[in-house]
Amino acid sequence: MSAELDLTALWAEVNAALREGDINRTLWEAAATAKPLGLEDDTIVLGIANDKFHLASYLETRVNKNTILGLLQAKAGRRLDYRIIEGDTPERYEHERERRKIMQRQIAADARERMTARTDTAGWERLSEQVVARYAEVRLRRLPQGLARFLLDVLPMVSEADLRMRAEQPQAVHHHERELGRILDKLASYTGVPATVIGLELIRYRERQARNT
Repeated sequence: MSAELDLTALWAEVNAALREGDINRTLWEAAATAKPLGLEDDTIVLGIANDKFHLASYLETRVNKNTILGLLQAKAGRRLDYRIIEGDTPERYEHERERRKIMQRQIAADARERMTARTDTAGWERLSEQVVARYAEVRLRRLPQGLARFLLDVLPMVSEADLRMRAEQPQAVHHHERELGRILDKLASYTGVPATVIGLELIRYRERQARNT
């Protein structure tokens, strides 16, 4: 068969060859129900109508798939694979292609964020160590006014470090939010002030800074 594959003709040849082999009516029915919708690299996309999709499993068993792959290679003169989608119309195939593209972009974005998170963790660890060091320097840590001064002293440092790391790694939004949450939880454990209240004070501090610039 030519390099420009006629998928419909190729699949028809596979169906015919299957029926010349051992009797396997469920496989025959499944193969006859599947429609070739497209070729992606060396993978044929087969569509099966929603009400017949239960037949897809017969095309995916190891023995049946090996048989079909052997026939595809023999008829096409090259190695081919196939995957199956639910729905057998061109519109359904286009929808599936778009869905896979979105998923692939999301997977790539998640991978980039994980890589960023690994490279950026050191900055948050340094900030955490600085918070611990500042707390160790508090002289009146048993008194509320001492803890209040500690918060007033440390919030600008947290804000500056947070904004700097976000500017350096803007794509790692979820990572920065998680790490900031951990810092706020640490401050809450030191002071007895709820983390949400400390977070609110951090927002207010940034708003004041923005007004003054």
